[in-house]
Amino acid sequence: MRFFFIICFSFCLSLQGQQKINFIEIGLDQAIQRAKIENKMVFIDAYAKWCRPCKQMDIEFKNPAVIAYFNENFINVKVNVDGAHGSDYKLTYQIVFLPTLLFIDSYGNVRTKIDNIVSGNELVSIGKFINNKYGPSGQRNLAAYQKPKPINTTKDNIITNKNTVSKKETKVIVEEGATNSNEKIVYVMGSDNSSLPPEVLKQEAYFRMELMDGSHIISANNYLKTQSNWLTDENMRFIFDFLNDCKSDLFNHVIDNRKNYESLIGKNKVLNALSILITKELDRAFPRPTKDEAFKLYSVINPENAVERSNAYSLENLFNDGDFKRFSSLGLEHIKKYPNTNTNLTYKICDLALNQNLNKKTLKVIRDKLTDLVSIHHENELYFFSLAKAHSILKNKKKALENIAKAISICQSKDLENSEILAFAKSLEES
Repeated sequence: MRFFFIICFSFCLSLQGQQKINFIEIGLDQAIQRAKIENKMVFIDAYAKWCRPCKQMDIEFKNPAVIAYFNENFINVKVNVDGAHGSDYKLTYQIVFLPTLLFIDSYGNVRTKIDNIVSGNELVSIGKFINNKYGPSGQRNLAAYQKPKPINTTKDNIITNKNTVSKKETKVIVEEGATNSNEKIVYVMGSDNSSLPPEVLKQEAYFRMELMDGSHIISANNYLKTQSNWLTDENMRFIFDFLNDCKSDLFNHVIDNRKNYESLIGKNKVLNALSILITKELDRAFPRPTKDEAFKLYSVINPENAVERSNAYSLENLFNDGDFKRFSSLGLEHIKKYPNTNTNLTYKICDLALNQNLNKKTLKVIRDKLTDLVSIHHENELYFFSLAKAHSILKNKKKALENIAKAISICQSKDLENSEILAFAKSLEES
């Protein structure tokens, strides 16, 4: 019986150990060294505490399939971009948006770079593909690691042609060299050759886009440097294809020549593309845009509400930074000026403001805002809890008790136990 208990206990401990990815927080050099010692690739999750999409990825990391595969096959590194090792990874691998997921080989070469949220199942599929192709059982002809190395410059991507370089004849192959006597190597991807035909540079940019390692932007810029006129239909389509962030010459060119792009590509398509990039920049850019930068970005989408939205964005940043005093004072001004502010932000402003020394007039404004919130959101116990606190501060014990009772009732219906709500209810009854 005792033997059986020991086996069961050990098995439970083993299961507990598999409840999460075994992330470690180490420097880049240490990660590369460990990858060589263990003969594995490195998976990197670059995040920040303030990044909400990063928290969504943390949920995906709890997928049992992700845990099992990544713990067995990768050195898993978690990098806080605001932490001690953050700048090293950021500069080496051009980390602009969060979360950024990187797969690098044991020489430090980027094999895949993902700067958007992916599901657990997608992550497993990508991990298996990358590991099978570039891991211990995959390709072994890897370039030596030289830091910093922001893009993949390995030898396994070669553009060849038959006798001459032309748009129709140029093709891309992935092998060590030309396999046909009629073919000759005209360009090794990543080499510095300013005399290359623009069409070859253009083709490289599209090819690198398929590699998913982030190097296609540099290639796109190399092609555009050869073009004296960016406003041709061909170049405008190319620029639109390679739009990927708001801090680029490509983005500025689209903004400065927006009517031309709308005429060529379509007004709605241009607006949708710009909106996606701007949302990505505001939610996930590192460092986060300032209030003035946010205003300029919101103005691109809709100039009429850009001031309100940039103010709200600035407030969210204050909240995420933990500057609650400024958040509360500026937040109260905001909800007075913009009564239709989103409910989540309004609630956070009101709830935190209750901890400040406020005059009776301001307290009544908060009470009225919270009353509006509970009338819309009948099943949110926190809204009723905050309203109860507001009534209590205003010396209306009856209303305070009514609302805290409602908060407790909602908790019971959800099978939740909120000790803070229960403690406040007890203090009200005893007062």
